[in-house]
Amino acid sequence: MARKTTKDQKEHSKKADTEQLPETHQILIDDKASKLSPKQPGFIYFELGKHLETNELELRLKGNDGGGLHSKEWVKLSTILEILDEQEEDKPFKSGVFKPVFEGKSANNASFIAAVLRCSALSLIGSTGNSIFLHQRHSNYKQGREALLKLANSK
Repeated sequence: MARKTTKDQKEHSKKADTEQLPETHQILIDDKASKLSPKQPGFIYFELGKHLETNELELRLKGNDGGGLHSKEWVKLSTILEILDEQEEDKPFKSGVFKPVFEGKSANNASFIAAVLRCSALSLIGSTGNSIFLHQRHSNYKQGREALLKLANSK
């Protein structure tokens, strides 16, 4: 049975959407990445920002086309890079390696972050050719990593 939304609920929802939360990050990249699955085409929307107090780079999944819940928390880029540093250069890995990055436990977090790391704005990983769901570090991973880390000191 469908639940009806009252006029008061709609007004409350509009008010909540327009309320400004305190700024915590300077947004450096606001972009989108193609989803990994051809069965669910569309994009994952994300932001890379510099935390205003710590100056650390953090990444946030902010939305996606179609279905698929995910956590919208800010996660440290340094944690993601540590995981990628542990991956052998030519050895494929699954999206599941990114599960520890998130406090939220949505099943889509790991694959969505993998899609973001594949996009041209970050380009830290790529597909293996054997499977669209397997990843490997890009051959220019170290240069891409350093370029991203320099963003924290610029702007």
